[in-house]
Amino acid sequence: MPSLRIILRSLVLGLAFLVAASALASPTVPAASAQGQGRTPGTGGATGADAARTGPVVVRLAGELNASSLSLLRRAIDAARPAGRIVIVELDTPGGEVTLMWRLAKAIDAAREDGTVVVALVDAKALSAGSMVAMSCEEIYMTPEAVIGAATPITIGMQGIEKAEEKFLSSFRVEWRAWAERNNRPPALAEGMVDETVEVRLVEIDGLPTLVTGTEWDDLRETGANVTLVRTVVDDQTLVALTASEALEFGFSEGTVSGLRELVELNLGQAFADVERIQATASEELVARLAPIAPFLLVIAVLLALAEFQAPGFGVAGIGSLVCFALLLASRYLTGLAGWEHVVAMGLGVVLIAVELLIVPGTFVAGISGGLLLLWGLVASQLGPGFDWDLALDRRVLIGATISTLGWTLVGMFGGLALGRILPRTPVGHALASGPSETGTGGFASAVGELACVGADALRPGALGTCATALRPVGRVLLDGHSRAEVEASVDGGSLDVGTRVRVVVVRTGRIVVEAVEPDDGGTGA
Repeated sequence: MPSLRIILRSLVLGLAFLVAASALASPTVPAASAQGQGRTPGTGGATGADAARTGPVVVRLAGELNASSLSLLRRAIDAARPAGRIVIVELDTPGGEVTLMWRLAKAIDAAREDGTVVVALVDAKALSAGSMVAMSCEEIYMTPEAVIGAATPITIGMQGIEKAEEKFLSSFRVEWRAWAERNNRPPALAEGMVDETVEVRLVEIDGLPTLVTGTEWDDLRETGANVTLVRTVVDDQTLVALTASEALEFGFSEGTVSGLRELVELNLGQAFADVERIQATASEELVARLAPIAPFLLVIAVLLALAEFQAPGFGVAGIGSLVCFALLLASRYLTGLAGWEHVVAMGLGVVLIAVELLIVPGTFVAGISGGLLLLWGLVASQLGPGFDWDLALDRRVLIGATISTLGWTLVGMFGGLALGRILPRTPVGHALASGPSETGTGGFASAVGELACVGADALRPGALGTCATALRPVGRVLLDGHSRAEVEASVDGGSLDVGTRVRVVVVRTGRIVVEAVEPDDGGTGA
């Protein structure tokens, strides 16, 4: 069955391409140390030299946080873990999107649970998402001019950057407070960083200074507690943003330092010469560029996949779709979100969908299973390790990833269907559908070699031929007068057996639609 051979060949090529892309995307470029030394690729950041080193590992997150920030942080943690070295996260950032902030915070939390000490140094500012990254660390140090806080959650959707809706803000405020308590930070200040309506007051309860919210202050007074107001730190119309001196005064930071050298030598008791800096690699810079256009990569991948199903054999559209899917997975693989299980699931999904469309059409079992596997791979590759349904932010990440994936997939599908109707009426569509011109050049068919022996006059409604394979409903047809050129064809409503005489009804982009003809109608094609 030539059609099946082409299908299997294209699927094997697609799977091999996805696997190779994920392997090549592995961050194997050595990270430069302070002395310019590198790390052996493929060891997860651990080498004999790493194990012998005792100095801190420093990773700097500057500018707006993006997908490469997560990759940098993970590499720093991997480098520090074998010898129990300290990780210093230098922060000079206005923040970033909520989902990314949560992934960074969870990566730090997981490292701390494994025994790695993570220290934050706020070099200039740690605003919005940057403040939670700092708050996730075991200790926080700030330079004299640094500021931390102002963490109103934002989301990035089809309308651009937006403030998170109220229902999410409420749960986010609770999560933020719990995160502060877990990391021994004043929870009232943490709440005030997220929600500008939260008033923060410094009070004395039985003579002990304590930070409380406006609501807690009211509750204390109603219970008759021995509480005295010292001062209002932030009113109910302003987000909490702390200077270095304020953060130290309120117990939000451990100290103020002049810079990295003072932190390493005086506060941590380490030699500054032993510091190892993690530098961004070329692959991580690629991730930073790919992440913002991920939805468009998905749309283009779906659109090209639809075009490939409408075209004979395997060609430019199929290769383009595979490239887009590979880039999408590679960017997630680099940041540690996607694993091999997602690549395998998506590849198996493609195989099952092809089986449904081309081998056992109408059963729906293979097609639905393949679609679900594809959807799972696309969604799960955005969640990362350590997903916990009990955490509100994890649930939000899952819901957001599902809605985004479904939405952009539908955009690609409707776009592909629209192009399928519009393109054939254009000169480009005519060239794609008709194959080679009279001069023997041009057209998509020429590029893939499927219709190299079929002239444009044969690809027209009314032309006759014979089924070279069964059409269920897709297969291949030999047009009269072109016995060596099989054309991919489909039949509407039902199936046709091998050897059935057919007539061309419609010529679509790269594929013909045929119908069965009675034996006495089967003459030679025009």
